[in-house]
Amino acid sequence: MPHFINNKLKYILTTNYKVMYTTLCQQKNLSKINNRNITIKYLIRSNYLKDYNHFLFVRNPYKRIISFFQDKFYYFPSQAQDNFCWDNWESSHKIFFPYLEIHKRTSANVIKTKLLSFKFDKFIKLLPQVYSLGDHLWPQYNISNLHFRFITFKKIEFDKILKMESNKDMVFASTNLELDLTTKHRMTKPASIDSYFSSSSYQIVNSIYKDDFLNYNYHLRK
Repeated sequence: MPHFINNKLKYILTTNYKVMYTTLCQQKNLSKINNRNITIKYLIRSNYLKDYNHFLFVRNPYKRIISFFQDKFYYFPSQAQDNFCWDNWESSHKIFFPYLEIHKRTSANVIKTKLLSFKFDKFIKLLPQVYSLGDHLWPQYNISNLHFRFITFKKIEFDKILKMESNKDMVFASTNLELDLTTKHRMTKPASIDSYFSSSSYQIVNSIYKDDFLNYNYHLRK
């Protein structure tokens, strides 16, 4: 999962995919740190990264889902080359392929057409079947759980949780963490939440991401 470290300022920064991940990858003062190192920090009571603060970036679950849909079913397919065959697509696309009747022999043009014509309501209806298969769709709260052989042995207690939507938190990230947030990478188009969601789609997302809404204090819509 996406963890970063700044040894100069002594902090660890954790996020999820579709939560500023690409922007953080471009930061010159951050290096990626793998799950094993995070596990060592919290599992073994030692001095390893002892004095490092640990921050978490989060995003409104509705906006995160919209961003995923825009990216994977509009921007990416619209820019894909005409010879993009099954093997060229990301795993985030492939988890939907069986439901779109896309197979390894499906032509590049048909794949592209089906992805671009995929409707948001249909996408939401499929979420219960596919969200656990793609880490871009996992609930954000999952990253708080440290696992060993599929068993949760500890929860990370972050020193501060930073919301993408909070100007105050973004100023903190820019000033205290020395992050350059002036350039947005792989940014999707701002959209009204209500313009995408129906009552039934709200219910599905509320159920899957209930821990995100509860633990990060995001407002549930109906």
